Parts: sequence; C-alpha cells; structure tokens
Amino acid sequence: EVEASTGGGGGLYFGLAGVNELSDQFGARAVLGVDKVFGGFGIRLTADYARQSALDAGTLTGIGHLTYTLGGPNIRAYVGAGAGYQFADLIADTAATQDVLFISGLLGAEYALFGNIGVFVEGMVDYYLSDTGVPNYDDLYPTVAAGLNVRF
Repeated sequence: EVEASTGGGGGLYFGLAGVNELSDQFGARAVLGVDKVFGGFGIRLTADYARQSALDAGTLTGIGHLTYTLGGPNIRAYVGAGAGYQFADLIADTAATQDVLFISGLLGAEYALFGNIGVFVEGMVDYYLSDTGVPNYDDLYPTVAAGLNVRF
C-alpha cells in the first residue's frame, strides 16, 4: 500500500510556493490538500496569485485537482487532473485578464526535509476554454512552481 503521509500525519498538507509562467512573470501559489481520501487518490485546492499579470494587478486563480500519490514517507510523486477559474484583475482596473474557465493537469514530486516539512517542485499545464484576452498567452498555459509543504 502507498504510504502518503509524513511525520505521522493523515496526509493533510498546506504549502506555499513561487510560480514561474515560463516567461518573465512570477507569482505565488498556496496549496491545501489531502493525499488519501480513497486509496492513493486525494484532493487538492490551489490558489495562484498574479497569473498572467503583474503582481500589483491582483489576478487570482482557483484550481481543484483530483490527485494520485505514489511513494513513501520521505519521497513521493503525484499527478492530478482538474479544473479552475481565473478571476479578472482584482486590484488594477485593466483588461489584462478576463474571468475564464480552464482544465488542468498536474505533475510533481515532494521530498521530506524535517519530519512534517518538505520541499516540492511541480509543473502544471492548463487549457483555457475561452480566450484569456492577454497578448502572448495561448490557450495552453504551463507553469512551474517550487515551495514548502507542511504536513499534519
């Protein structure tokens, strides 16, 4: 059986990461998830800040993934599939982004550093179901992120 928790926890985790859009844009990512809801399957909620816009524009994106986790207490890999919604700029009054729906794929790995604290790196690819309204962004939108998870 897959052991998907670190430090004796039940697989619940919270993470913070920096995100790169494979361009000159950087943002922040917050993650909340549970590894083992049923077998190796879990759920994860992700919020990205500053997607497809400058940090001061306030673009917020919410994503939900069904995940599958493999590995042991120190090293694990995960994949996920889900959907998300990108809210228009919440701070700046610009047309940099529009409210759009997308489907999403996720691939990542985590390494436990100290008990219940680990580092993770992941890639996400989203396919926008409507035009983002942003020049230089296609319907297919990849990101990479690296950060820290705390497991409970």
